[in-house]
Amino acid sequence: TVLWCYSPSSCDIVEHLPHSKLVYDCVDRHSAYKGHINPKVVDKMECDLAKPADQVFATAVGLAETLEKVNPTTQMIPNGAAYEIFSRVQTEKDTLPCPEDMKDLPHPIYGFVGMLQECIDYALIEKLAKSRPNTTIFLIGRTLPGVDLTNLKQYPNIVFHGLVPQPELPAYLAQMDVCLNVFRAGALSKDVSPLKFYEYLATGKPIVSTRQPDQILQYAPLIHIADTADEFVEKCAEALSDTQPERVRARIEEGRKSSWDARVEQMCEILRSEKIL
Repeated sequence: TVLWCYSPSSCDIVEHLPHSKLVYDCVDRHSAYKGHINPKVVDKMECDLAKPADQVFATAVGLAETLEKVNPTTQMIPNGAAYEIFSRVQTEKDTLPCPEDMKDLPHPIYGFVGMLQECIDYALIEKLAKSRPNTTIFLIGRTLPGVDLTNLKQYPNIVFHGLVPQPELPAYLAQMDVCLNVFRAGALSKDVSPLKFYEYLATGKPIVSTRQPDQILQYAPLIHIADTADEFVEKCAEALSDTQPERVRARIEEGRKSSWDARVEQMCEILRSEKIL
């Protein structure tokens, strides 16, 4: 029996659960989250969980570098995307209905899909809204506790839509002209593996991103990366014309390579080679 753990808090219960092999799958820099936690305690718990594991996976380079000092089996495999769902933006682009709440919005539409959490760079979103008042910035996702977006709500061209069920997302993304991946520099952003980025790739849509998280840099030739607020606005304008068929196909192909099926197969190959499966 293989016991698969995702959270450092599992360290105290592992010994009480029957298993023949232990896998720790690290999906975040858990100690970087704010709240009623002690980062040193969380890091110690993670070390206690990772050290005896038969295999450790990490979704980002920084996470892997930390954990391989504790357990040399550590392998970096990023998060992925539900490719079959998000590729519908292209395969069904002529039949996907426009959502009612997007029908009257002025284009271009810059879209963001994901939790509105502390590590998102809201200053960039505000800069875009202020600099391009005739555009629409459409934010899909829930605002997490402790995140104050009062300042953004003064802009009439920013739409806070809230959550959308995943199967319905392609219809919304199909109406977006550019997808935004905007993370504020910091420990959490550096080591995050954003689902949204791989989902964006699967749509084929143009993408404008900050330089963090680090793993998006391998896709630099296919996306637009901004280092400053002014450059972000410029890249957003440039991205509007990044719709050549070969560029769209290249992004979709990278999305296919980043599917959950592909990620799971990568993991299974390693687990089989180590005789864990």
